[in-house]
Parts: sequence; C-alpha cells; structure tokens
Amino acid sequence: MSQECRRVIKQDGIYIFSVITIPEGLSEADYQLGLQYGPPDVEVKDGYPTMLKKSGWKVVEHVDLTEAYIITIKKMLAQEEAHFYELAKLQGEDAVEARIARRVLRVKALEMGVVGREQYVAKPA
Repeated sequence: MSQECRRVIKQDGIYIFSVITIPEGLSEADYQLGLQYGPPDVEVKDGYPTMLKKSGWKVVEHVDLTEAYIITIKKMLAQEEAHFYELAKLQGEDAVEARIARRVLRVKALEMGVVGREQYVAKPA
C-alpha cells in the first residue's frame, strides 16, 4: 500500500496513517499473543519504518497513540454494552456480540502491551 501511495502522492505531499502494531522487543510468547489478539495483518515484516523507507518514504513523525486508543476503545465498549439491545435490533445480536468480543480482546492486548496503536507521518524521500 505504501508503494501505491508513493506513486500517487506528489513530491511535496504527506502520508499520514495510523496502525495497530506489535511492539518491537517482545518475547516470543508475547509476540504470539500480539498475533493472536491483534487484527488481521498486524504483523509487518521488519516494521513500518523499514517498510516506508523501502517504498520511498521518510518518516518525519511517529506518535504512540496506545493510551488514547485504550481510552477510546473502552468508551466505545461501554456504550455498546449499555445500548446492546438497541444495537442488536438494528444490526443483529450476533454482530453486536462479535464486535464487543473483539473490543474486549483488543483492550486486553493493548493493556498487556502485546499490541499498540501508532501514527506515522511521512514525506517522499
């Protein structure tokens, strides 16, 4: 994806995105938990800075959003639980239960430190 963005963004353009990542330096057991609890495709070979560099980008800012993301997910989870029946009428009980279960796992993974939320700002190299 970053190569395609590099292709279409002008030389003075900026590429800003946030991702859920597996932090560097985890034990093998914690890394496996990150894979298990993280979203699909959470594993990025060599990490985002290396991927960006290889595809023609220079990272100009990197922000750890993990703490703010935990707060946000907990608020969303609380609202979904508080309004479960209303949401279930609109979206189906199974869909709401599945989303709540994913959020519970996401909070657990974030609090354990086996995944994190990061934002990157990059410019063409």
